[in-house]
Amino acid sequence: MCGIFGEIGTELTSKKSFDEMLYLSKKRGPDMDGYYRDEDIQFGFNRLSIIDVSINGNQPLKSPSGRYVIICNGEIVNFRSIKQKLSIKNNILRSNSDIEILSHALEIWGISRLHKEIRGMFSLAIFDRLEKKLFLSRDPAGIKPLYFAKTRFGMIFASQYDQIFKHDWFKNKKSINTTALSEYFKLGYIPSPLALFENSYLLGPGEICIIDNNYNTKISSFYNYDDLSSLDEIKLSTIHKVENSIESYISEYLQSDAPIASFLSGGVDSSLLNSLISKKIKNFKAFTISEKHNGINESTYAKQIADHLEIDHHIEEFSDKILNKWIDNHFKSFSEPFADFSSLPSFKICEIASSSYKVMIAGDGGDELFWGYTRFLKTVDHKNWFKYHPFIRRIISGILRKTGKKISSGIECNDLKTWIFEMMGPFNSDRLKYLLPDFKYSKSTRDLYKIPSKNISAMDLLKWQKKTEFLGHMQRRLLKVDRTSMWHGIEVRVPYLDQRLIDLSLKIKPSLGIEHRDPKFLLKEILYKHVPKNKIFKGKQGFSIDLAKILRNDLKEEVQDLLHSKNTSLSTILNQKFIQSSVEDYMNNENNNSWEIWALYAFEKFRISHDLF
Repeated sequence: MCGIFGEIGTELTSKKSFDEMLYLSKKRGPDMDGYYRDEDIQFGFNRLSIIDVSINGNQPLKSPSGRYVIICNGEIVNFRSIKQKLSIKNNILRSNSDIEILSHALEIWGISRLHKEIRGMFSLAIFDRLEKKLFLSRDPAGIKPLYFAKTRFGMIFASQYDQIFKHDWFKNKKSINTTALSEYFKLGYIPSPLALFENSYLLGPGEICIIDNNYNTKISSFYNYDDLSSLDEIKLSTIHKVENSIESYISEYLQSDAPIASFLSGGVDSSLLNSLISKKIKNFKAFTISEKHNGINESTYAKQIADHLEIDHHIEEFSDKILNKWIDNHFKSFSEPFADFSSLPSFKICEIASSSYKVMIAGDGGDELFWGYTRFLKTVDHKNWFKYHPFIRRIISGILRKTGKKISSGIECNDLKTWIFEMMGPFNSDRLKYLLPDFKYSKSTRDLYKIPSKNISAMDLLKWQKKTEFLGHMQRRLLKVDRTSMWHGIEVRVPYLDQRLIDLSLKIKPSLGIEHRDPKFLLKEILYKHVPKNKIFKGKQGFSIDLAKILRNDLKEEVQDLLHSKNTSLSTILNQKFIQSSVEDYMNNENNNSWEIWALYAFEKFRISHDLF
C-alpha cells in the first residue's frame, strides 16, 4: 500500500508546495518517496515496500518505451501469472515488483485490456505521454481510495482527501456539499461519487476516469457488479468451487517480501482464511482484539480456533480507560468525516500489529458476498408486512410485542426500501430533517436503494440486498480498514474481494447462500472441514464496543464541550439547538441513540483534526 498524489494543469504548483501536500500521505508509505514531472503534470508517491523492497521497486515508473508513467496504490496479486502469460523475461526487468510487470502489460494490452486482466486491490494513475491523457481507476470492490477535484487551474488526484481540500488550487474556493453532508449523517460516511466539498469526488469501485489534454473528464465502468448475476450455481457442488477458488487465490495474497500476519475475530470469515493460511505458512501469527460487550467476547472463540490450528496468537484487550491517549490520532487517520465507531478497535489492533508486521490478511467481504448478515433474513421475514398500511402495521406490531413476539423496529416505515435504507446509519431521515433542514440524498444513493419491483420475490430481494450491501455498507467498512491500517503503515489484504471470487459469488443462487436459513452456509461448510463446529462462534458480533459507556463516561466532558458550544462547526447549516438538546437528552438517558451522538462528535473531531471552518 502506498500514497499517490498528482496534478495536471497549465501552471503546476512549486516543488515545495507539492512536497508539502505529498507529505500528508507519508504514513501510507513511509519507506520511500518518488516524483515525476512533465510539462503539465507532476506525480508524487509514498511507498510502503512490500514486493521487492529495494529501490528498484520504487515509483513513479515509466513503461519500457517511455510512453506511460504509472503510480499504483495497492497490489496486483496476479502479476506473476501475467508475466508468464506475456513471456516477460527476467533479463529485461530491473525489479521483481508487480508494477513493473504492469508497465510491460500496459504497452502490450493497452488501458482497456489491462483493466480486464489485473486482479487485486488498487488505485491507479496512468499518464499517456503520447496522447496527453491521464487515466485514474479503482479496483472493482473499491478497496483502495482515489479522490480527485476539478479546479480552474486543472485537476488534482490523491489517495487522501486532505491532499485535495488543503491544496493551493482548491483550499480558498471550497464550499460544503450539503448532499455529501446529508449522506455522512445518514450513512456514517460519504459514498462515491461525492466528497465533502463541492467540485471534488471519490472515484467509484470499478470505475475509470479519463482526463484529456483540455482537462475534461469522462468516467465509465470497467467492471459492473450486475454483469454476472445469472445465478448458475444452484447445487451443493458449488461448495467445492468456492473452496477451490479461495484456496487457489489466497496463495497470491500471501506473496510478500515483508512480514505478514492476519486478523482473527473468531467468526467464520477470518477463521476460514486462517485455517487455510496455517497450512501454507509455518509459525503464522494472528491478532485478535478483545472486548466483552452484551455478554459476548469473540476472542474466546478466536483462541480456541488459534489453538486448534496451532497459530501463534496475540489477544489485545480494548481498553476504554486509555482511549483519551490515542483518540486524537484515530481521528487524524481519517481525511474525511467518518462515523463508524468500529474504527476504534480497528485502529488499536492495527497499531499493535504494526510493531512487527507490514502486511495483514483480513476477512472483509465474506458477509457481503455470502449472505452473512442476519438482516438478510430479517428483510425476507418482514417483507410481507409492507403489503399493509403503516397504520395497521403499527397496531399489529404493538399488540404482538406485548405478547413477547420479536417484531423488528422500523416496520412502520412507508415501504420496504425505506425500512432497509433507514437501518444503514446513525440518523434516520425523520431525525436528520431537524439536524439538517436542507438535507437530500444523491441520485446514486437513491438508485442503489431503489427496489426493482414492488412485489419482489424473496430470492430477488436477497439478490438486490446483496448488491446494496456490497456497494453500500461494505464501502464504509473498506474505508475504515484502509484508513486505520495505512495510518500505521500496514497493508491489509482482503482475499474474499478478489474479482474472481466476486464473479463466482454473483452466480450463486440466494437460496443456496443461506441454505436452511443459515447465513454464510457455504463458507461454514468449508470451515467445518478444518475446525470443529463447537469451536466456532455461531453468532455475528465482530469487533464491537460499548459505545454508550464510552460516550457517557470516558468522553462525556469532551462530547459536551464540543457539541454544546455555540461555535460548533457549520452553525449556519446544522441546527445547533437540535444538537444541544440531543446531547442533553442523551446524557440524561432520555435518548439512547449512541451512534447519532457519535456521528456528531466524530464530525467535530474531523473538523478540529484538519483545522476546518
